[in-house]
Amino acid sequence: DGRRTVWSRTAGASPSAVAATFPWLLHNGTPETWLPLEMPRDILYDGARVAALLDIRQMIGSRAEPQEQLTHILMDHDLHQTRGDYLIPGADSPLWQTLPVSDRLRRSIAQRVHRIPYEALSQRISWSGDSEIWVGHHKITVRTRDVQVLDSRWVLNPKDERKPLEIARLLSLYSVFDNPLSNR
Repeated sequence: DGRRTVWSRTAGASPSAVAATFPWLLHNGTPETWLPLEMPRDILYDGARVAALLDIRQMIGSRAEPQEQLTHILMDHDLHQTRGDYLIPGADSPLWQTLPVSDRLRRSIAQRVHRIPYEALSQRISWSGDSEIWVGHHKITVRTRDVQVLDSRWVLNPKDERKPLEIARLLSLYSVFDNPLSNR
């Protein structure tokens, strides 16, 4: 039809993996077609939150102090008297000012936080095997024991089709508190 694209990519290279600080935390899977209507809305939004926080960890990079401070911000922000998201301070929250990063990076983080509601349909939470969860382009390795414990504590029907997704959701939410530098 005569249309041409101006975008190109090196064969086999994922744009996010090329400049990633922690490339082992990204998966190289091919995006699959899926219907977001098949997934509960709260899980869609949690996927967007988790993907944003893992993106922010990649943006901060391999500096230990800002990574630790991000963990503290996430653990403590709900204690402050600000309205907004239960997991992530708002883009204009003064808590981001406590992060020891450049002003440019702080603005990039604020922009990423601001995009969360708009990305709820694109940051899918899914299992890849028995010990890996994919959230957007991120991969989260989980311990078999953690999955078994959550499976044993499930109080609804053991055959409930939501159970694997809810386990993946909970484990991915907890993963945002993990400092990627703590495994060095």
